[in-house]
Amino acid sequence: HIGIEECDDGNRIEADQCTNDCRVPRCGDGVVGPQEECDDGNDVDDDDCRDNCRLPRCGDGVVQGDEACDDGNRLQGDACLNDCVAARCGDGFLYLGEEACDDGNEEAGDACLNDCRLAECGDGIVQVDVEACDDGNGAQTDACLNNCTLASCGDGHHYEGVESCDDGNQIQTDSCLTDCQAASCGDGHVYEGVEACDGGADCGDDCQLRVFDGGDQDRPGLDCETLFQEHQVASGIRWIDPDGGAVDNAYQVYCDNDLGGGGWTLTVTHSDDNQNTWTGNNRAYWSSDTTLIGSLQSRSRDFKSQALHDVSFTDLLFVHQPSGVWAAYHSVGDGQQSFTEFMSQFIADHGGIDNGQRCWPNDGGYTMSEGTLDTGANLCSTQLYINPVDRDGGADCRDDENAWGPTWSGGGGGNGCPMDDPGYRASMGGCWRRHVPAWDGHNTEYGAQGFGGPRGLNSGAGGDGSNHIQMFVRNR
Repeated sequence: HIGIEECDDGNRIEADQCTNDCRVPRCGDGVVGPQEECDDGNDVDDDDCRDNCRLPRCGDGVVQGDEACDDGNRLQGDACLNDCVAARCGDGFLYLGEEACDDGNEEAGDACLNDCRLAECGDGIVQVDVEACDDGNGAQTDACLNNCTLASCGDGHHYEGVESCDDGNQIQTDSCLTDCQAASCGDGHVYEGVEACDGGADCGDDCQLRVFDGGDQDRPGLDCETLFQEHQVASGIRWIDPDGGAVDNAYQVYCDNDLGGGGWTLTVTHSDDNQNTWTGNNRAYWSSDTTLIGSLQSRSRDFKSQALHDVSFTDLLFVHQPSGVWAAYHSVGDGQQSFTEFMSQFIADHGGIDNGQRCWPNDGGYTMSEGTLDTGANLCSTQLYINPVDRDGGADCRDDENAWGPTWSGGGGGNGCPMDDPGYRASMGGCWRRHVPAWDGHNTEYGAQGFGGPRGLNSGAGGDGSNHIQMFVRNR
């Protein structure tokens, strides 16, 4: 009927083009009609049948059932994924604006952290194959640097508790060595501006160059001449090491740097101290016998230094006390031999130790080069003689009271000049009568004190060493 029925298909099929109540089927009429998936007859959109008579599904834009969300789009980078699960860190999809990355795994050591931040140095997590370490702090003094590399010597950062220093360079002469130890005396590297040396024979324990001025055993000179020329040392006791090697055999000597241009090393003192030292029987003291006598502290008494055997010489100096008279003789030695070597050669050239003396021609001795010694009293000449034979004032040698060692020509033995009884009256080395071996004078030291006796200079009290003569050597 027109105006009453919308349709009338004459059948009782509810789900066709005309319902049983003669109405055109529509969504919401509670009858699932053609083109409808469902029709629950209500206006609730989020139940089992939507208002458009469609079955609910993920992506339809309506949150239904067990959906956490449904934004109706196909974007995977927003808050709702295409499976209607809310975006979260670790789902493997980059949530734009919220996440820096999302690799969907639980591996903390890759490029994307488990909190969906990009891995970076300083995040406290070691990125495998990229970072050696990552302690997440700003300290540059621990095991991991701020660039996520392991601390190492030479990186320029002081690793506290492990390194003493780290200046980041390869210089071995500054305050920090390349092994990251602080420079110190004894490390074998010269710290510029602080040390003058570090190691070696010429370097002291304080890493300053040892000044070999003879001030102690560790800083000896070769002899007094070397000390004087190189360091202008004053007269006094000094250490020397004539062989120039290890200093354990260095010893002390007395240096005279006031007379005759300086550089003199004391070797012998002949004194009137009542000691029978410089006797004929002890004549080898001047050559092969290495016996040492007395001490430097008592050098006005009979004294013999190791320097007599060790120090090479060219010049000789003789100083008498208490007069202060002195005489120097240049070019006596060849500069290669010590005085004992010189004497040994002289003795060998003149018949050996049982002879060893020379009949010197008149005025044939070594001429005095400089000094205050002059002739007078019983001193015939200022010339120096070695082991002269007695001439008893005549032209011929008498082989009588012969002298040993450095000697001067005197005329006080009753026969006048020249060379009258030199062994008694003007020698430093005793009297030796070759043809009378049993003569008791061989064991007696006579108190002439070299030229002091014939020149009349022995004015001191006898027996206490006040009267003495000293022999010094110099190699110049």
